[in-house]
Amino acid sequence: MDQHHISKIIDFLKHAKQGDRQIFSHSHDDSANRDVHWPRSIHKDRTLYKIECSEEKKDKFADLRNFFAWQFLAPHRGVLIHMGDEFGQRHSWNTKVFEPDGALEWQLLDAEGEPDYPFHVGLQNCVSALSQLYCTKPVFWRKGEQSVKLCCDHQNNSVVAYQRYLQGENGVIVVHNFSNGQWSSYDIPLSDANNIKGLRSLKEIFNSNAYAFGGTGTYANSSVTIIRNDKRTPTHMRIAIPPLSTLVFEETLS
Repeated sequence: MDQHHISKIIDFLKHAKQGDRQIFSHSHDDSANRDVHWPRSIHKDRTLYKIECSEEKKDKFADLRNFFAWQFLAPHRGVLIHMGDEFGQRHSWNTKVFEPDGALEWQLLDAEGEPDYPFHVGLQNCVSALSQLYCTKPVFWRKGEQSVKLCCDHQNNSVVAYQRYLQGENGVIVVHNFSNGQWSSYDIPLSDANNIKGLRSLKEIFNSNAYAFGGTGTYANSSVTIIRNDKRTPTHMRIAIPPLSTLVFEETLS
């Protein structure tokens, strides 16, 4: 992701509490813009799969998983997904649903007939896991954009981290890596503003690079090191970060 878009994401997070209430969606026209009066104009397709221009499949799908993770986990008032994009639909909907190929390319999820099946079903699994995470963690939806605090904005590395919190619930820290960079050890700063003086531990509860999601399964965090100052106050969390990924850590307080 270029610096312009990273700056927009950071600016959005910094001003989310003062901004408009938003529902995160992408335009229907980006996924179903084929003119029914024309022959099948595949060159005009604008699905997420087509918009994501990485040359290697592993990077394309890592970017797609990252996109959906941002869409679900960033501060907002709801999420809308265009059907088919959640498993990497390659072409815009064919509105003539009674033709042999139908409106959706369900064959992409056929393990026997589709060579890229692991990527497509992995993306579907990832979106399903994000949906479950969103629904079961009120920190993501109960107070919308009011429940976010920025932890770091390492623009040079395209790494952004923020806390989602809610009174009476375990907070979470979300880390997005929008670059191809990868780190076996990376320090995310924590401050008093994050209200984590009583932080006892952090547990990774989501990693978009998981093997089940079509990722490599590397750079997982089986444990997280919390760095403390002389007063035993947490100052940083030390984690591994895969390329083009999103990680979520749940807090446990003393």
